[in-house]
Amino acid sequence: PVAASASRRTGRPCVRVAVPTRTMLRPRAPRRAAASALVLAAALVCVGLAAAVDGGDAGDAPAWKVEDAESEAEALSDLEHAIEAGFRLGSDVTAAKDATRAALLRGWWKLGERLIALSKDADHQAAAAAAANNNGAATGSAAKLDLTASVHGVASEIKRKLSHMQDLLRSDAGAVSKGIAPAFEWAQSPTHIFLQVKFAHKLDTPATLGCAADNVTVVADRFTLAADCKAKRKRFLLDLPLLKRVDPSHADTTWSLTSVGRASVTLRKAEDDEGPWARLLQSRKKPGNLHVWWAMSERHENENEEWSKSAAKAKRDAKKKEEAAKKGEGGGDDGKGGEGAGAAGDASKADGDDAAKAKDEGAAAADGATKDAAGADKAADAAAAPPPSPFELRRAELEKAAKKERRAAEDAAQTATRAADADARTRKREAMERARKEKAAIEEEAAAARAAAKATLEAAKREIDERLRADVRAAAAELGAEWTEEDDQASSAAAAAADPASGRGMGDAAEL
Repeated sequence: PVAASASRRTGRPCVRVAVPTRTMLRPRAPRRAAASALVLAAALVCVGLAAAVDGGDAGDAPAWKVEDAESEAEALSDLEHAIEAGFRLGSDVTAAKDATRAALLRGWWKLGERLIALSKDADHQAAAAAAANNNGAATGSAAKLDLTASVHGVASEIKRKLSHMQDLLRSDAGAVSKGIAPAFEWAQSPTHIFLQVKFAHKLDTPATLGCAADNVTVVADRFTLAADCKAKRKRFLLDLPLLKRVDPSHADTTWSLTSVGRASVTLRKAEDDEGPWARLLQSRKKPGNLHVWWAMSERHENENEEWSKSAAKAKRDAKKKEEAAKKGEGGGDDGKGGEGAGAAGDASKADGDDAAKAKDEGAAAADGATKDAAGADKAADAAAAPPPSPFELRRAELEKAAKKERRAAEDAAQTATRAADADARTRKREAMERARKEKAAIEEEAAAARAAAKATLEAAKREIDERLRADVRAAAAELGAEWTEEDDQASSAAAAAADPASGRGMGDAAEL
């Protein structure tokens, strides 16, 4: 009996043969013995076949590679057939990780799911580890299969490629993608427009760092700035339709990226549009991200005022010249009328007087007509100039009030600074005076303490001397020795001379 099955040890297909035992081969009859010999021969043949299958190709497990398939369906089918034939994902960890990476990079998601499922199948991985160990695989190849790093690595690579594709789309010169409108400040001089852009949606919020301007366009009546901040995954777009024209080709029209997430822009006004502009943008409605650059505006305030005064004076001079020219033309016509009146006077003296009178009246009428025409021209000019809107008048009042408030705040700050400095100087002088007085008091206390210590020492010494003399006299009386007052004084002097403390100074006495 021959049966095909799978080896429990290696998982590869093999042939199992039921070999007859010795009792089964006991010859009872020649015919049975011949049959038994035939069965034994067949068994030996099957054993050889099993050895060939299980050992002849030892270590050559069925191979499977993603690269051999042309489609995901074909790769899945080949994988299942290889598993049926004994292939185990994970017998070679490196090959399994490479196969997973190749499948995901090709976008074969179902195949990737199948490989991840096999890597988490405990029975499958146990068989793979056994196959790797029995085939004498290296320690690294027989390690536990973990596809986490491979999957995350492929995910990061795919994200980088997609981000690069998006960057290529955004870098198209024909179109500017949408983005966050950055906050910016503006100021002007008679000849330039100054912009300071902050890469943030508000002026009082922190700027976004690491931004790079990838599209800056300056045309006659428009300015566009696009910046990409890859680290924060933000994109800023500033698109300004200007009120008047600028000169894009002028050398003063420049821009640059400054520190802490800002950009500085200078636009040269067109020659015909020089002078202070009423506003920056074409629209009268102020956007929320537009602010006045007060520091720069105050720097050029005098230039703008002088330019406005000069322009107003030039306009008045031009009107005067126009009025003078109109008056000259009226006088010429009056002269021609006078010549006609003089010719008529040659015909008749009376008629000449009447003509002279008529001439004076005509000249007066011509002067009145000229004055009326000049007044009409002034009225026409006043009507042609657009009157300021209530918003512009209100804004001018607010800006003037804000300017006064800023100056008042600066004056108050300077006053507070001077007061703080004066207070600090006064407090320093007071502190120095207190320190001087405290030092003098400490010195006085130290002197008093030294004097007290000295007095205490002298008193102690006198007491000791008195006690010594009394003890000596008592000892002399007890022992029957002669002891006089002179001996007592001599003994005290000798004791004082022998005492080392008697020659110390004030400080040594205090220490003693």
